Amino acid sequence: MKKMLVAILVIALFTMTACSNDTAKIEKVDQAPAKVQKLMDGFMKDEVSGGYYLLNNDKAEYYLYVQGDRRDRSMLATDIKDAELSLKGKDVTITVKTERVNVQGSKNRDVLYKVTLPKKTDTIKLIVDGKEGSFKRVFY
Repeated sequence: MKKMLVAILVIALFTMTACSNDTAKIEKVDQAPAKVQKLMDGFMKDEVSGGYYLLNNDKAEYYLYVQGDRRDRSMLATDIKDAELSLKGKDVTITVKTERVNVQGSKNRDVLYKVTLPKKTDTIKLIVDGKEGSFKRVFY
């Protein structure tokens, strides 16, 4: 009887864990959904100084848009080397590592990431090259 009860509890625990939406992940994508693209189109043509933008697609799905600096006349630009996401309680940290690269003859340096967050997220913090950063705009 005890073995059966333990087996039922283990199965119930696995089922609850599989159904919970407490995962956080970040992945580079090539295209945004229509709702997010419409928001991006509204500010992209006017912005030239670059920055980090957070766009909400629904309660648990965001898009991190990293726009390159269009004012830089040199042949160097900031390129996104890596982006990671960490979860601590209800707080999420997006860590971005950048590098300066030669852009002579290159195309657009803008990058888009899909960010999936737990539904009960309190804070989204941005860290760029080890220093606390900020989002230029956040769209909901």
